[in-house]
Amino acid sequence: MVDFTQGWAIRYAVDRAFRAASVERVTAFEVNDVVAAAELVRNDLGVCIMSKSIADRFPDLSRYPFDRHALNAR
Repeated sequence: MVDFTQGWAIRYAVDRAFRAASVERVTAFEVNDVVAAAELVRNDLGVCIMSKSIADRFPDLSRYPFDRHALNAR
């Protein structure tokens, strides 16, 4: 996994989502630059979760969008 450094909003959201799902991830690279993240992904060195607005800057990369989960009424 290619993660952004602490302090980035996307990192906060990704950390929160993985915690909520009780899933542990392994970070191979931690970067503070979207171009560096894209280059690592482009060279098959990891995957990265990016916002759509960031991903739009890299149309050559494969995309796998996440759907929002509906709240469960109890």
